[in-house]
Amino acid sequence: MLDGYVSEKEQIESIRKWWTENGKFIAIAIIIGLAIGFGWRYFHTFEKRRAENAAMVYQSVTQADAQGDITTAQGGAKVLMDQFSGSPYASLAALLSAKESVAQNQLPAALTQLQWVIKNSNQKRLQQVARIYAARILLAQHNSVAAMNELKIVNDKSFEPLINWVKGDIDAQNGDATKARAHYADAKSALAEFPPAV
Repeated sequence: MLDGYVSEKEQIESIRKWWTENGKFIAIAIIIGLAIGFGWRYFHTFEKRRAENAAMVYQSVTQADAQGDITTAQGGAKVLMDQFSGSPYASLAALLSAKESVAQNQLPAALTQLQWVIKNSNQKRLQQVARIYAARILLAQHNSVAAMNELKIVNDKSFEPLINWVKGDIDAQNGDATKARAHYADAKSALAEFPPAV
């Protein structure tokens, strides 16, 4: 054996001492690492299944709506809003449910569904659509102040032509033809900024 190396017994004793001092920490670190890895994997699997379930419920909502089964469609929308509120499907179902409520002349119910989208959707475009529809319902209820307030927040500039058009409708209902024309002109000029559809 060479002089620079320790004997085998000393090496084993050194390893045992090191393991006694550090083994618990290493074992804990390995256990924590495995737990994080399994937890992360479980979380992603859970989220994937949750998204798939939301998609299936939404599909049943759209099918029921297409078949004219409004009760089933609105029941499915409620399930999505209650159990999958973070899903974009919940917001889409709430918009669909609001449309059906308007068709049945249940404007307060439609407003409730639209306010849910505004409050709960994480998609700015869907929030903007809900604001515009809410303003139109409020206008139909002759509540022009609340209608105009809905349109103050612009989440998506691509909706400016429609927002200005609805503002023009509000002003026209209030008898202010000058403001109405100005909003209609703003809508037309904002629309000109977008390329023509092919």
